Amino acid sequence: MKYLAWQIPAVLAVAAALCAQSVTALSASNIQCLINKELAPRQKRLFTHSPALAKLALQHSIHMAREERMTNERFPGESDLDKAANEIDPNNKVKNIGLGTLMGYKTDEDIVRALKQSPGSFQAPPFDGSRTHFGIAFARAEDGTLYTTYVTGIEPNAPEEKDECRQFAELPIPTEKKSAKRAAAQ
Repeated sequence: MKYLAWQIPAVLAVAAALCAQSVTALSASNIQCLINKELAPRQKRLFTHSPALAKLALQHSIHMAREERMTNERFPGESDLDKAANEIDPNNKVKNIGLGTLMGYKTDEDIVRALKQSPGSFQAPPFDGSRTHFGIAFARAEDGTLYTTYVTGIEPNAPEEKDECRQFAELPIPTEKKSAKRAAAQ
């Protein structure tokens, strides 16, 4: 295919955008599957997907992308997380909710590797088998940096998940503009 000289920058821009998207194609379903595959051989309880926890994770990832930094300041205590999850879904039964954050990881495998190598959040340990439910979501800052939030919790008397790799609806990965406060500070 031949392009005129004035068309080449546009073609290169489209190609760059497509490459950037393919590098950052993240899947919450696949990440949960990879974590569950780590838990299963160790006889640990598998995670069940929680739409309420995933939406809570998305809210926090958007907050971090707007502020362009990793933070847990929006939810300083677990009781705030429980309250926030109940506001998203009044029928939510997941309690003792904890949250963990990551920044800059672009693949499912890199995210799981980072979770395995970190000492673990005291609020949301993903590999100890004590948590029953899981949600994860992503947001991209204007500069392209990806922010990831994972949220775990316990639903008393919940049936045990038997399917390591159950598929579920993926949340979008929004690109967020800087918050006015952050933009003014720069």
